Amino acid sequence: MGIYTKTISIGLVENMQIDAHIVEPLVYVIVITFNGKHHLELCLPSLQRTVYPNYRIMLVDNASHDGSSEYVEEHFPDVRIIRNAKNYGFAKGNNIAMQIALREGAQYVCLLNDDTKILDPNWLQHATKIAGHSSNVGMVGFELTTDTASALPTEVIAKDVQRISGCALLIKREVLERLGYFDEVYFAYAEESDLEARAIKAGYRLQELNIPLYHKGSGSFSQFPVKFAFLFIRNWLRFSIKQESLGKALMRPFIIFDLLCNPFPFRRDSAGISVIREKIDTGSWGTNMLLLIAAVLWNIIYLPQSLFMRCREHAKIKLARKLSCGVDFL
Repeated sequence: MGIYTKTISIGLVENMQIDAHIVEPLVYVIVITFNGKHHLELCLPSLQRTVYPNYRIMLVDNASHDGSSEYVEEHFPDVRIIRNAKNYGFAKGNNIAMQIALREGAQYVCLLNDDTKILDPNWLQHATKIAGHSSNVGMVGFELTTDTASALPTEVIAKDVQRISGCALLIKREVLERLGYFDEVYFAYAEESDLEARAIKAGYRLQELNIPLYHKGSGSFSQFPVKFAFLFIRNWLRFSIKQESLGKALMRPFIIFDLLCNPFPFRRDSAGISVIREKIDTGSWGTNMLLLIAAVLWNIIYLPQSLFMRCREHAKIKLARKLSCGVDFL
């Protein structure tokens, strides 16, 4: 997959057309897996149909014991495999790969879960055009679907969003260089929201394309509902401490209690709340309550570390805003 130059027409949301003579930037597509061989059988063939002249695929194997690496090595020899000695989770596993990608000149990294399938071969072309046209677009996401037969749009549109799922996330090199990588304490869940919150505070925009991308969901955590629920609760409390105001951080345990532990919740039900409950509910109010207590205690113990990280990341955010805008932040 070599680099080449060509003249393209970049379609913008504002219906402007701009011609640009460009060199296609190098993109590392990073697929992380843990015992996900059955997912990779769907993901990798679709990924290799990508129409983009300068991308490389890297598989991060978090110590799988189902033959994932061997399967990829045999059937997809062009895929580079990073074999971790243990399961480092989504955060550290992707950090290892992203650091390698940046050292080797990647201008973008695109994170993919193993339970995804590419539906539009031009997905990467569209994403890099949107990210490359504006210096303050730091990350690009896609419209997730559970339908592998979803129709492709006749016109690609980008819209500003506040959050992008980490299961399919394109990140600009500059964002990682200025703000750092995932907070590895999260292990899995909310680490991408943490990085996205930092990016927004630093003045970057997050955009989502109306290009459908299949995501089965659950992935590695489907077999560990209690562990997933604990990480969900623990990490959202940590996220509040690091990224939100004191008032919101203090309210977060009560919101989670109402969401997961209260048989008669005060909050009105909605589609979003129902999805969250279905996704992380252990099936027992008592179990959820014990997990909430454990998560609160964990965050009390690690409060000094979380506050230290908040201060350190805040300093990087201030510097990033000065570099991009020439304006002091706060």
